[in-house]
Amino acid sequence: LLPNNIIRLNRRMLEEGYPDAIVKSLGGVYPDTEIQTPSPDDLRQSSADYGQDAARRWQHDRQFPNEPRQIQPGEDVQVMPNGQVQFGGEMAVFGVNGLLAKTIFDRSPEHEFYVEESVPLQWMYPYLSPFGIIMKINREPVEITQAITDKDHAFWSEYCGRSIGNWITYDTGIKEICAWAEEVYLRHNFSHFSGDEKFIRDDDAQKAFCKLRSAIGSSIYEWRWEHASDAEARARSGREAEFAFKQAFAFCPYSPDAAFHMIYMLVNQNRTDEALMILRTSHKLDPYNEQINQWIEQLSRGQTAKPADMLQQAFGQVQRAIAAHQTNAAEQMLQQLVALQGNNPNVLMGVAASYVQMNDLARSEQAIVKLTEVTPNSSGAWYNLGIIQAHRGEISQAIASVKRSLALNAEERARDPSAVNLRQHLFEDAPFAELRRRPEFQAAFGTKP
Repeated sequence: LLPNNIIRLNRRMLEEGYPDAIVKSLGGVYPDTEIQTPSPDDLRQSSADYGQDAARRWQHDRQFPNEPRQIQPGEDVQVMPNGQVQFGGEMAVFGVNGLLAKTIFDRSPEHEFYVEESVPLQWMYPYLSPFGIIMKINREPVEITQAITDKDHAFWSEYCGRSIGNWITYDTGIKEICAWAEEVYLRHNFSHFSGDEKFIRDDDAQKAFCKLRSAIGSSIYEWRWEHASDAEARARSGREAEFAFKQAFAFCPYSPDAAFHMIYMLVNQNRTDEALMILRTSHKLDPYNEQINQWIEQLSRGQTAKPADMLQQAFGQVQRAIAAHQTNAAEQMLQQLVALQGNNPNVLMGVAASYVQMNDLARSEQAIVKLTEVTPNSSGAWYNLGIIQAHRGEISQAIASVKRSLALNAEERARDPSAVNLRQHLFEDAPFAELRRRPEFQAAFGTKP
């Protein structure tokens, strides 16, 4: 008997040789393993569905400015006065691709699906479970039980034995891991190394296994650590996420991806000193990585420096990147500024201004919206938001922001008559010149200060 795969490969030949006897397969070479792939119509529908959801979240952010933002960094979403939705940006592309992936998944219920994560797709998180070095997408939301966690833990412990050695445990300290990484990767001292020295000479393998382990740590355990309502499940997920990130960092201690997830957990647990250990070890192995250097700058100076000094240090590299037209590098640094010090009004204003320099008004608006959340009673924050919204053609939103600003400013001037008069500025400032000509503006504010 021929193996099944040979029979499948020969089917096309049989169809050609016996056209009257062999029914032509619609599936081509592999009819029994065929999945339903998206069509151009599916792409259009996914884009429409994403746009509708993005518009809903966009409207929410404007109606409830004091609630957490639903439009994420990297999503450039704008709803025009006629109701048309425009969107772009990296995260919007991932959003549409995620819906297309779900289309494939939903239309092929008889198949099992697995993912080797490159970019996280939000809808998958509740359905993911560890499956060796990759993840399985289950048909129903899955509970990550202690048994599943133990199996994954044992698998990766043994797997590490083949590359870096099976020495990392729950109790292995960050200091110990950093010291090991410097000894092995930096000084190439293998006197206490129990893994495979071929792995230490293989940059591609280090990056690949770091990404695989980090993906399981973030998409399965870290996500549940953030979303679990049960205290026991949250504790278990957090413990396993940190274990996974320790292994990922040992696989590739110069990877920004591994460092980011590790420091995110450490900072959220007020373990800033350990987060700095991770970053400084990464820096020793990759001293020219601007992203890692910026994180070190933020964490090491954020606790003690004066605001002006901190801003000068943090935004110096951003300005140099903008001047050199390195917009991707500048954007990465700005996103990390928001991630690490997003409650600092000075940082948010600096981020917003930097995005204006880059002619990225959508992200500038996102930064100022966050500023209004951090300082909801600041007339200046709402005034600046109105400026950006006016530039973007968001007329009703701009007028609402300015109204809020003027009301707060009136209270400020009642307390301190020497405070700036924003209503006077409204009728003089160049950014509002176009808005002042519109009837909506005149109806709201008149034609004179």
